[in-house]
Amino acid sequence: ILGLNGLVHAYELLFHLNSDRQTGANELEATRSILDEMVVFGLERFTGGSPAFIRCTDESLSELLVTVLSPEKTILEIPFALDMSPKLLATCRRLKQMGYRLALVDFKNDPTPHPLIDLIEYVKVDFTGVGDCDGIDQWLDGSSAVMVADGIQTQEEYRKARAVGFKYFQGFYFCYPEPIRNAKISANRVFHIEILRQL
Repeated sequence: ILGLNGLVHAYELLFHLNSDRQTGANELEATRSILDEMVVFGLERFTGGSPAFIRCTDESLSELLVTVLSPEKTILEIPFALDMSPKLLATCRRLKQMGYRLALVDFKNDPTPHPLIDLIEYVKVDFTGVGDCDGIDQWLDGSSAVMVADGIQTQEEYRKARAVGFKYFQGFYFCYPEPIRNAKISANRVFHIEILRQL
């Protein structure tokens, strides 16, 4: 995820699963796998010290599983369509107080104010489905959140996204996801695995 200056602002960490499983189970297992990897190998191994956007599920938020990650380096991605129960909303407020930054992802141009509007710092928008940003600007009126253009595929899309007011940019135009396979666990991390097993 790049800023207006063309420098890396953050990375989005994804965990790829087999496509033959149910979507809900995929998301839950992916989030748990990412969290486990971060505990065992450390966030800096994947981001080089930059912040990381981590996709969250209802469970990873409500059970505070995400608190194994550093608040200073973690941006919690919350799906726009996630059902925000009073308990989940209270948990998000608590996470915000702990120093975590929140991002709404899979934005839908809905005139109804989102329950998290006063807590979020980022709104990720699929740029391929955006004609202009007037509706998003109105939706964000009064909020300090910044817009992230996701799905930038070409230089032309990048120029257009800049022109209409996006502050951050993500997509295959900049780079493709880089798989990390066959990671070796250093000797002092074996204890972390045992702790995870016990938990």
